[in-house]
Amino acid sequence: MTDQDAPMSQIEMTLSSSRIELEDGTGAVTASVTNAAAKPQRVVLRVFGGEFVAPPKPATGGAPESEHPPSHRPSVPPPDPPPDPTEWATIDESLRTIPASATEQYTVSFDAKSAPGGSYSVKLNAYSADEPPEANSGQVLTLELVVPAQPAKPEPKKFPWWIVAAAAGLVVVIAVVVFFLWPRKTEVPLLTGGTLEQAQAALVAAGLGGQFNPVESTEPPETVLSQDPEAGTEVEPESIVTVGFAVEQTVEVPNVIGQPAGAARSGLQDSGLQVALNPASTCSINDSGCIVRGQLPEGGERVPVGSTVMLTISPFVFTFPWPTDVCTVIFCERLEVDELERIELPDLGR
Repeated sequence: MTDQDAPMSQIEMTLSSSRIELEDGTGAVTASVTNAAAKPQRVVLRVFGGEFVAPPKPATGGAPESEHPPSHRPSVPPPDPPPDPTEWATIDESLRTIPASATEQYTVSFDAKSAPGGSYSVKLNAYSADEPPEANSGQVLTLELVVPAQPAKPEPKKFPWWIVAAAAGLVVVIAVVVFFLWPRKTEVPLLTGGTLEQAQAALVAAGLGGQFNPVESTEPPETVLSQDPEAGTEVEPESIVTVGFAVEQTVEVPNVIGQPAGAARSGLQDSGLQVALNPASTCSINDSGCIVRGQLPEGGERVPVGSTVMLTISPFVFTFPWPTDVCTVIFCERLEVDELERIELPDLGR
């Protein structure tokens, strides 16, 4: 530690230590600053003049340091460039107002965690902020900072890469076995909206089977209306996919034989069917006295909506199975009134 003559501003300073070791790269020193003047002063404490002094001592190991002559001791090269130790310093309230004849304790902390090992020095100066710079001689003290050398890192052991290679080969073998033996799923393709032929081809390509169900619909014939399971579902190979495809809407043909021609036509048209007259018919369909003698297709068959039913019609002929021993109704005297009332005549549509 070097001391200069007493400052003109009557500021005195002492340090708690002239040398500190920065264990783990950190440490602190206390500067006691006294205002010896007869009035209060604003006093500034600063750190400056940092420099690298000496490299660290060699790491322990081998012969003790005392066994090596100074000229044969191993040396450690200084860092290039050496760090500035003043950048490690932090002063708690560097500017303070100190009353007359009073002493303030300044804590100067150092953080050199990333610095290379070695001995460094800095200078501390306490001066009055109330006097011009030329009037401040100030007291300057030198502080030695010792940064321990970084311990030598042990040489890493060689990694047994052959173990990694063997493990990787085993993983590959297991993966191949699993790939070929593990049951794999198949994704159901999208069938809805396409044609029946396209759905059949897509299922064959995916390795799946199909059950195709016709569904009466107004959509174009063989349009796929539904599928189960839905597209994107994961299923076992050769699973069955149920497909619903459009077919023409059908209707059951009503049985109109024996009905009046007009009523038969209305019933067929109400069922969504067209009516045509067989050329062999002996009267017009608009004649009220005509009934249906035949139809094609027959009643009960299912045909597409809008299909044509051909009717064969003829005039209605009234016949009554009178007993052979009964006289003509008009002249028969044996038929009573109540017996005549029991005779039911067919409705001729009039």
